[in-house]
Amino acid sequence: MIFLPPYSPQLNPIEHLWKWLKESVIANRFHKDVQAIEQSVNSFLRVY
Repeated sequence: MIFLPPYSPQLNPIEHLWKWLKESVIANRFHKDVQAIEQSVNSFLRVY
């Protein structure tokens, strides 16, 4: 067994993706509704 701390986002690869997504798409931008956020996220994912 490998000991992992109870909260270790640096060891979870998906956390890096979420951080990159939030910094690139959501942070410091105005989205009028959830659909606008969804559209921004989808266009981000299509590019990368």
